[in-house]
Amino acid sequence: MEFAKRAKLTYPLFMWEQNKLPQLLRIITGYPTTLLIDRNGKIREVVFGILFGEQKKAFERKLVAALKEKPDGEKKPQAKSK
Repeated sequence: MEFAKRAKLTYPLFMWEQNKLPQLLRIITGYPTTLLIDRNGKIREVVFGILFGEQKKAFERKLVAALKEKPDGEKKPQAKSK
């Protein structure tokens, strides 16, 4: 997490011990690995290695877009009829 402070990352990060990692994520072979997980728990993107420059900016844009999406099952506002 020290790198996150130095890189001034502003989004939440989490860490697991390897033996407690969910089965789906045990394929991760490089560190650091960044996952973009949407509000429905779907893994949208996996990035191996450190995010720098334009790659970091592009990932952050995808993150912001994912945060704006409504979770599955949440009602969307309906247009008012006249």
